[in-house]
Amino acid sequence: MDEKTREEASVWLARLDRGLREREGAALQQWLENPSHRHVILELARMWHGPDTIAVLSALFPKSTELAKPQRSRRGLLIISLTAVVAVTIVTTWALTLDGHLPTYYFQDARLAQEGFKRGIYVTAIGERREVTLPDNSSIMMNTGTRMGVDYSLQSRDVSILYGEASFRVAHEADRPFTVHAGQRDFQAVGTHFNLRVLKPDNVELTVTEGMVKVLYARPVMPETPALRRMPLTYGEETVGALETALVEPGYQSIRKLEAGELEALVAWQRGMLVFEREPLESVLAEVDRYTTTKFVLADDKLRSVRVSGYFRTGDVESLLLALRKDFSIDSRRDAQGRVVLMASTSL
Repeated sequence: MDEKTREEASVWLARLDRGLREREGAALQQWLENPSHRHVILELARMWHGPDTIAVLSALFPKSTELAKPQRSRRGLLIISLTAVVAVTIVTTWALTLDGHLPTYYFQDARLAQEGFKRGIYVTAIGERREVTLPDNSSIMMNTGTRMGVDYSLQSRDVSILYGEASFRVAHEADRPFTVHAGQRDFQAVGTHFNLRVLKPDNVELTVTEGMVKVLYARPVMPETPALRRMPLTYGEETVGALETALVEPGYQSIRKLEAGELEALVAWQRGMLVFEREPLESVLAEVDRYTTTKFVLADDKLRSVRVSGYFRTGDVESLLLALRKDFSIDSRRDAQGRVVLMASTSL
C-alpha cells in the first residue's frame, strides 16, 4: 500500500467523521476518481471504521469495482441496501446544505449542545492531535491515530476510546462521575487528570496525574503471560491514585508508582514531543512510528538493544536520524520502498 495514499486516506476518513467542511466535498470526490485511492480508503475504513463510514463511501462511488464483494445472503443484502439508502440520504442532505457540511450527527447536534448534550465520533489521523471540550469544561486531548466516541448528557458523561490515546482533564461533579470505556474495562473519575492509551484490544495503560481514577470490576480472564512476569497483580475493582500508572486488562491490573522523570515522558506527546531515557532503539522506533507514515528497518538485529536517550519532536524523522548518526553511530539510508534502513556506522 502506497504510504502517501494511506496517509491521505486517513486524513479523509478523519474529515468524514468530524463532518466535511466547505469545498472539502468536491475535493474528496476528485480524490476518489483514482481507483487506487478508492481501494486504500475502503481498506482502511473496513479495518478501523464502522459501517456508517463505509456506507457513505459506497454512496460516493456506488458503481466502483472496489465495492465488489462475495455473494451474501438475502438478509445480508437487505441490510446493506438499507444502509446504502441511509448513506445516500446523508450525502444528498449534505450536498443541499448551504455551507457544505455533512449532517452534524457525526460530531455534534447544535440544538442538543445548547441543552447540555454532546454526542458523536471524533478521529485523529496519523500525526494529528485534537482537543475536545465538553459543556462542563472537561477537556479531552486526543493523540495521534485515535478514535473516540462521546455520549454526554445531563445525566451522564461517557466516553469510549476505540483505539489510540487521550488525556482527560475532568471537571469535578460528585453526583455525575465521568466514565471512560477502553479495552474491556471501564474507568471512572470525578475530578481528575489522567491519560489512557489502548496498547492492544484488551490491554490499556492508565496514568493518573492528579486525583484518583477507579478501575471498575470486570470478570477476570487469566493472562496468557506467566504471572511472575506480571506481578504484582490485583483483581476486581481498584483505585489508581496520583502519580501512579497501571497496566489494565480484563478483570485484573498491575499498579505501580511512577519513577522520577517517568511522568514527563508519558505525557510529553501533549506538547508535541517524545522523551526517551535509555530506551531500546526497537522501542523508540515503535513509538516514533505512531506519529509518521515513515517505516523503519534495522539492517542489524544488534541495533535493537542500543539504548537511546533524547527529546524529539513528534513526526520529525530527520532530527531523529541526525541524532542517531551523531550520538549513537547509527547511519541511515532510504531503500526502494521509501523505508528508512538503519545500520551501524562504518566511519572511524
